[in-house]
Amino acid sequence: MSNARKTADKLIEAFNNRDWDFIRESLHPETALTMPDGQEIRGVEACLAEGWQDHAAGFPDGRLEVTSSYHDGDVAITELVLRGTHGGTWAGIAPTQKKIEVGWCNVVKFKDGKLLSDRDYVDIQTIFSQLGV
Repeated sequence: MSNARKTADKLIEAFNNRDWDFIRESLHPETALTMPDGQEIRGVEACLAEGWQDHAAGFPDGRLEVTSSYHDGDVAITELVLRGTHGGTWAGIAPTQKKIEVGWCNVVKFKDGKLLSDRDYVDIQTIFSQLGV
């Protein structure tokens, strides 16, 4: 297993455990996150806040489950399922207390052992539909 795969798996575990310190330490200073809508977020603190903590705030019991994983060199691709209850504001939507389950694909690239780029593919409309909005 490559270092990229191992680190990607540890980052997923860190999200599930809300280990923000580990995630922060794993982000490259030049890190960039591309959201499902194409919005690009740059910088460690912005990516941590908008890409990781925002989902945890919106879905406090949210967990990522890996269904398939791939790696090649410094790139790791992970297919996941996000499950959780909408217990906090997310995407400007007040808590509905409704449960979601949505497929997710994450493509990450590492540089110097740290997460350099992160691109998420998820059907946001499925989430909105499950939330009833």
